[in-house]
Amino acid sequence: SKDIYNGTHEGDILLVSGSFSLATYPMSRVFQELFREGAKSHVIYFDPNVRERIIGDDHRNIAKSKDLFDSWIEQSTIVKASSEDVAWRYPGMDLREAADLMVGDGNKLVFITDGPDSVIVASKKMGIFEVEVDALEESEIVDTVGAGDTFNAGVIKWLIENGKTTKRDIVELDRATAIKMVDG
Repeated sequence: SKDIYNGTHEGDILLVSGSFSLATYPMSRVFQELFREGAKSHVIYFDPNVRERIIGDDHRNIAKSKDLFDSWIEQSTIVKASSEDVAWRYPGMDLREAADLMVGDGNKLVFITDGPDSVIVASKKMGIFEVEVDALEESEIVDTVGAGDTFNAGVIKWLIENGKTTKRDIVELDRATAIKMVDG
């Protein structure tokens, strides 16, 4: 219902993380409405955060989850997927190919993170490129839970601090700006 948007304003960024919502009805139905209605006036930042154990091994549920994954990427302005998300949705596909597929014909910004490796960044305007990141030494890493959330928070913080919160702002970003956003 429209109640989801009470108190939101154009330019607000809606962050959606998929893990349970991709696999669980009626949650998926509510999220589908969030995407359908929210995409009209908000930047939607989607992190699929796929968890195969939640989706399960029922072929119908897997197919439904993949359909939702595709639909929500299509409706998003920003997508942050991990290499694990890509491997689940596009088995065997190169990360750059997957980034290109996710950008598609839409006006969106795509990030694909790959653990401590570089981040792939893609959009229609910028094309596809990699940003090297300063990775922690393996001996410093205790647990990676929350790494994607931290990446998302950093990107959203940068967008807000730099006044880049509309769809137009996102599609107009250039490579130098994207590099600052990811590595700055």
